[in-house]
Amino acid sequence: MKKNKTTIGIDIDGVLGYFTEDLSDYVKKKFNFDVVNPHVYPLAERFGLKGGRDTSVKLLLNYIKDNQYIKMRPNKKAIKFFNSLKCNKVIITSRYPIGSDQDEEVKNIIVDETKKWLDKHGMKRDKLIFTRDKVKHVKENKVDFFFEDYFVNAEKIGKIAKSFLVTCDWNVKEAPVNSIRINKVEDAADFIKAAEEELTE
Repeated sequence: MKKNKTTIGIDIDGVLGYFTEDLSDYVKKKFNFDVVNPHVYPLAERFGLKGGRDTSVKLLLNYIKDNQYIKMRPNKKAIKFFNSLKCNKVIITSRYPIGSDQDEEVKNIIVDETKKWLDKHGMKRDKLIFTRDKVKHVKENKVDFFFEDYFVNAEKIGKIAKSFLVTCDWNVKEAPVNSIRINKVEDAADFIKAAEEELTE
């Protein structure tokens, strides 16, 4: 990545693509479960199912093994906006570890389909990181701005960088303290422009 340039960090699911919406459609078609709690993030809770994280992981593994990541609908306006920026772009996603700690097949599917999906939809990036710890990589890559849909991550990252919480059904009831709520990624344009102008002064 180039020095003396603003660095933005970007989540994939909920920011670049409509993952949760597509996963909900998939679960409805495959298992005939309906979303009953649209304002929560954990999958099991969203569908009103018992089993907590174990159930959430099972649903996600079915989605992954049925090669659904490559089919995820892109947020075309968000991709166009990010590609228009002259910043360093670091994509940081927590996809990799979820439910796949010991499953090399699942890991390979996630990594392969994520890269193919980004290329398919023309999302430019300087780096792509799969991790459990987004905060660590925001620090290491000296990210100035980060775009996130998960409230907990947005708040943690907001303590070390300018964090934007992209409004979605599952975070609409949350009240950001360390992050800035935006309805669409383009709403952050003025913040980024101001930062770039400071670098050129």
